[in-house]
Amino acid sequence: GVSLALDILFTELQSKRETIELMISFGADAWTATRPSFRSVLATALKPQINSMSVIGLVAIPGMMTGQVLSGASPTRAARYQIVIMCLILGGIFIAVSMTAELVVWNSFDARGALKDDWIVDNDSLRVSQLISSMLSVSKPLPLVGSGTNEGSASAMQGLDGTESSVI
Repeated sequence: GVSLALDILFTELQSKRETIELMISFGADAWTATRPSFRSVLATALKPQINSMSVIGLVAIPGMMTGQVLSGASPTRAARYQIVIMCLILGGIFIAVSMTAELVVWNSFDARGALKDDWIVDNDSLRVSQLISSMLSVSKPLPLVGSGTNEGSASAMQGLDGTESSVI
């Protein structure tokens, strides 16, 4: 949640820099000038958790809920506990994202109210998500583990200890 929020916040501050500085030059404080960006950061950073809450019990059954049902607790009671836990997690993410975003906004401006030049930098480096998606788009089928020859219905495979075993 927090890393997603920071990524979006820095992108927003960089892309809307002129608008934010124009609002500040007309008398708005830093908080008022960045409020739309702050709202979009909160909404976007909380979406993954809200989406995961919407499928709890229908598609995914969390471990705590499963454990309670298997131990003999009623499914209704287990679901209530799971709802409480998910709401607490959402609240924790909300607090962490809002505090982090507020601290970034608070420290992004100098005494005159302008965005600090060294604080918001254009980062064109490859992100992990971009790297993974590019690897998946050009991926080749994974080779079989071990080297073996096919002889009829049996194939020889090399194990971790270096010995070959025949799989029928």
